[in-house]
Amino acid sequence: WCVGAATAAAARAAGFAAVRTGGGDAAALARLIAAEAPAGARFLHLRGRHGTGGIGDALTSSGFGFSEAVVYDMAETSGPSIEARAALAEGGVTAAEFWSPRAARLFAAALERAPAAAAGLPAAGAAAISAAAAEPLRPLGFRRIAVASSPDAAGMDGALALLRREDAGKN
Repeated sequence: WCVGAATAAAARAAGFAAVRTGGGDAAALARLIAAEAPAGARFLHLRGRHGTGGIGDALTSSGFGFSEAVVYDMAETSGPSIEARAALAEGGVTAAEFWSPRAARLFAAALERAPAAAAGLPAAGAAAISAAAAEPLRPLGFRRIAVASSPDAAGMDGALALLRREDAGKN
């Protein structure tokens, strides 16, 4: 069982024959598993260090066994590059993408350390993968924050398309 289509494609490519996709978020995945898995099944959740899904609680409360293993980490960087900060400050960024609440929080914290970079945010839009990812962005001054209609690449494409349409309407 995979949370989204991209992970499911990777599982198939790795040789897993029976792959199920859970609709893009942990809650949907937990519902799918509860509906399809044999009673008393035990699950191993392979996840990133900074995951926030809460799928373990959902599965154990549904009577399933659950354990997890952290299999990757997304290391924090020092923030946007010098070039990115300059582009932001000059209003040269039309859109920024935020694929997780953590990425949005880290970006907001980086701007606190380099406030000059925020000068151009009123000219930029932000595409956020979820409402939770949009929240840390709200006080930053983006001209618009578009939240993806689904927590996946298609949803983010839609959020970016909305920002592009708004930009086109200004010209």
